Amino acid sequence: MTPRLPILLILVAFACPLHSEPLEDDFLKCGDLQHFRAVSYLKVAKELQALPEAERVKALERFCNIPERNLQSIILCRMLFTAKPGGTFRRPLLGGPGFITSREDIPGLSDPRLSQPWPLEPITLADGVPFAIVTGYALAGAAEKAGAYLAYCRKETQWSPLGYHPVSSEQMENALQKLEHQIPTQDLTPWVIKFLHQQIVTP
Repeated sequence: MTPRLPILLILVAFACPLHSEPLEDDFLKCGDLQHFRAVSYLKVAKELQALPEAERVKALERFCNIPERNLQSIILCRMLFTAKPGGTFRRPLLGGPGFITSREDIPGLSDPRLSQPWPLEPITLADGVPFAIVTGYALAGAAEKAGAYLAYCRKETQWSPLGYHPVSSEQMENALQKLEHQIPTQDLTPWVIKFLHQQIVTP
């Protein structure tokens, strides 16, 4: 009689596919606000959107549990979710943001007009390419955890219909130029230009 154990093992392998490492490796390359890598965020977002919803959520939950990657996980949430019809998509509770268009020495939301051009803070999208538009946060207490923000997104918002995909260097440059045209001339300082340009450099 032919043993049945090998057949059983094969069936289990097909029923329970192993999680691959590349997605996590790509996530770790995304970078924070000061080391933002648009190409990596686009790659991870595309990989996540290609997964069934349940697997996508599990992957995001794994990201949220990686130490010192809180902000990267929140940025992905800002890319992957959007407000429901008639609803809102609140900003993450990370403290007072220092926008690239802020002329304040101390970042904050004392002037509500600062946040209006940037509804996806701490990022913005230009032709589907993400850019960090916050340089840092001033925080007196504890920042919101990525897991808590993901839970909020799943309950109060919906998945974004925007499909992410890799773009060429020329498309990156065009997206950056479009963003720069949205920034008031007086705010487009050499430092801001450098801060934005370094985000589309391929590591």
